[in-house]
Amino acid sequence: MKVEIKDSHGEVIAANIENNRQEGLSPYIKNSYSTVERYWKSETTEITAGQTHVAMHDVDVKESISLKTYDAPLMVGLLFLEKGKVQVRQPEQAFREITTLQHNLVCHSQQTEETLFAAGQKVRLTIIHLLPAYFFKLAEGGSPAIDRMADDVYTRNQHSFVTSHNLQITSPMLRLLNSFDSSAYNAASLRLYTEAKILELLSLQIAQIEDTSQRAVLSKFNESDVKRLNLAREYILSDISFTPSMESISLEVGMNVYKLKTGFKALFGQSLFNYLREERLRTAYREITKRDRSLTEIAYQTGFASISHFSDAFKNRYGISPSQLR
Repeated sequence: MKVEIKDSHGEVIAANIENNRQEGLSPYIKNSYSTVERYWKSETTEITAGQTHVAMHDVDVKESISLKTYDAPLMVGLLFLEKGKVQVRQPEQAFREITTLQHNLVCHSQQTEETLFAAGQKVRLTIIHLLPAYFFKLAEGGSPAIDRMADDVYTRNQHSFVTSHNLQITSPMLRLLNSFDSSAYNAASLRLYTEAKILELLSLQIAQIEDTSQRAVLSKFNESDVKRLNLAREYILSDISFTPSMESISLEVGMNVYKLKTGFKALFGQSLFNYLREERLRTAYREITKRDRSLTEIAYQTGFASISHFSDAFKNRYGISPSQLR
């Protein structure tokens, strides 16, 4: 597969050949590396496990560029954009914009006509590649959308998104996306662990694609409403030690309480305060593993009223107490 990068004037500034991945089982292989160019600085972690490949990219974009690939192998991609904005042009179609906390399933995911990265932004992008035969074996009969996707792969054989609109990354998806980089297992177990996480992500994607009740709620929300719901998310996460009232959040983002409650759950997959609680526990888990703060400090830093309340919530979520993790 050939990758070609152009600057904002259309001049080719970089081109390279990447080895196509071969079909079949692979052991667990993890590789992390940095790339520093005038147009971007990137940190990438790639994981190969069985018939799956995960690529996690953190990119600091310095100059506006476009990226195009040629002769890419036929793959199905689970695409998750946690931060930033990219624009993808499909063959003979307009650009598709993907923004913060959006995801989709992609046919022929490595073959892109053009992907645009705007300057002055930090992008966090995860793409999980699966061979089509393996993907459809896993997803067979699970969704009309997946059946349509199979037809696209085997008839048109070109880059395309499964849904006409991008979907919202939920808190359970974020938790899974941040669980790949683990050293808690030996190499043999890590392959199974990674594949299990990918299967869980795929199941969440398919469920969301076919969740007609969620789509029915979100169909009543315009672009301005969605922006306000994202502002609500940013507001509650700006200081997770603080628990604002629903009324104060409503005033902060300019949306009535009922619309805020129903819209937030439809967009992010859980209630606003459950979302905040999940983020508090994820933050606590990371802080505990750093081992440089006491459990009491971490409990109050993450918004828990007492160490006992914190310990109970943590054990219910992770199956072990904070002290056992430390």
